[in-house]
Amino acid sequence: MTLFDAEAIKGGFVVVYPEGLARSWNAGRCCGDAESKNVDDVAFISQLIDSLVRDAHIDPKRVFVTGMSNGGMMAHRLACEISDRIAAVASVSGALTFDACHPARSISILEMHGTTDPLVPFDEQLTGGMMRWAGLDGCAPTPKVTPGSDIATTTWSACRESVTVVLQAVVGAGHSWFAPSSAAQPGATSAVWNFFSQVPSRA
Repeated sequence: MTLFDAEAIKGGFVVVYPEGLARSWNAGRCCGDAESKNVDDVAFISQLIDSLVRDAHIDPKRVFVTGMSNGGMMAHRLACEISDRIAAVASVSGALTFDACHPARSISILEMHGTTDPLVPFDEQLTGGMMRWAGLDGCAPTPKVTPGSDIATTTWSACRESVTVVLQAVVGAGHSWFAPSSAAQPGATSAVWNFFSQVPSRA
């Protein structure tokens, strides 16, 4: 669905598609079999990273995580719990739903979200989660807001360890992995990789 294979060929990186229990992840307050059965998905992803570093020769300082909806929520949880193993995360149509968020280090966060999402609403809880990340990362309290007809971007900068926290509001969009809206605006796949490619390697 994401067409990340083609992006990986262009960008020269390895892309991996793990699958959670019954297509769900234990991301915190939402949702599905993985959450109800308290599956240890953090351990699963940690072991996957170990395997990729060992067998596929992945640079352990350039590991990124992305996902959509419940997968995006899982990306947020991984940033909370194994930030020492991940350089950055990007969530599409997700949210921070993990309450016990105490990252070991600052970490760059991107949330790309439709303003009319009916399943994970673009509301105070969502924006509050991004403000929480800005606080956890020690960013400047006042973000830069860049309006746009297709995408409005809120960026918290001056954070510890040169990380950034970014909220991209896709105007009028619902709950999806966003396709390009115009030649001037990238879809989610390009936006996520553009974000990751600019993140410094994890120390």
